Amino acid sequence: MKEIIKINKNNLEINLQIPLKKKRYDPYDEKEYGEMDNVVGVIDKAMSDYGFAFLIDRSYAGKTDDVSSIFYYYSGSEEDFEKICKELNIGLLINKH
Repeated sequence: MKEIIKINKNNLEINLQIPLKKKRYDPYDEKEYGEMDNVVGVIDKAMSDYGFAFLIDRSYAGKTDDVSSIFYYYSGSEEDFEKICKELNIGLLINKH
């Protein structure tokens, strides 16, 4: 991930360049195998939060992938966020608990 943080006129400008895909990696064999999504949209109904998070590979341990905490909180409506994920072809996870 590449970050550019600067002041632009009277605004803080943060530009993140985040790869959409990453290699699956087995830390025990130290081998790469396959490819996976790196970013997923998350809607947490219990916390009324939504934004983008990272997917964490757990397939090497025979488990489903985990999701990191949200690294970017979207400030628009939940419906708009769903539309953005669909338009960008980014997966969406909805936590209803």
